[in-house]
Amino acid sequence: MAKILIVYGTNEGHTRKIAEHIADTLRKAGHQADLLQGIKAPPDFSLSGYDAVIAGTSIHMGTHQIAMRKLVKKHREEFQRLPGAYFCVCLTAASKVPEAPREVEGYIRDFIKYTGWTPPKTAAFGGALRYPYYNMVKRFMVKLVARKLGLDTDTKREFVYTDWAAVARFAEEFAATL
Repeated sequence: MAKILIVYGTNEGHTRKIAEHIADTLRKAGHQADLLQGIKAPPDFSLSGYDAVIAGTSIHMGTHQIAMRKLVKKHREEFQRLPGAYFCVCLTAASKVPEAPREVEGYIRDFIKYTGWTPPKTAAFGGALRYPYYNMVKRFMVKLVARKLGLDTDTKREFVYTDWAAVARFAEEFAATL
């Protein structure tokens, strides 16, 4: 049984749901999984006591959470010495437009380049559109992005694009390496 930390960044809570799904899958495989929102990491944050680490960030307007980038960069050596995996959550991962896979790979490369951490396993999962919760400006901007990506634009509804089976496979494959 491995003790695994899942540290994540989320703006609207969907990345937390994905992190929780990963944690549940790891627990079913017999591991201990702890969750930590990166922005709430204590000043004395450390990976000591953990056997593995998974980091996840959501992408908003092409950008990862600054707190997560800084946390992983600051503790890069600790992240690097443990078995690790990284996932990002973005609408582009759910898009069928031809350039989407290249764009998603770019998000992963950018995180690795910025932080210096090279996790052996990476993945990208579709996120969610929470139109009813956005203010007018954000709703308009997100609708433009969704239209460009070929996603839903009905601003009276929420849409979830996460492939939960793919999330579970990611966790199971990671668990198999421990």
